[in-house]
Amino acid sequence: MTTDDETGSATERTRSSIDHDEGRARDREAGASDTAAEAIRDIEQRPLGDRAPGYQALADRLRVELEQSDPHAAR
Repeated sequence: MTTDDETGSATERTRSSIDHDEGRARDREAGASDTAAEAIRDIEQRPLGDRAPGYQALADRLRVELEQSDPHAAR
């Protein structure tokens, strides 16, 4: 038989684990956003006529990353 203290402790560990996982996901998202923002800044420094290939490469890379991270994607 478990006590309320044991159940509360287990619930707290689970909540802590979920919070930690959510924090790591936010860090990855922020890192991805920072990387994309940096790539855009780099592209924007190029002459106007040279930007399209850079944007296309970025879009392709982001599409691949999104497809790989989508938990609902068919594999």
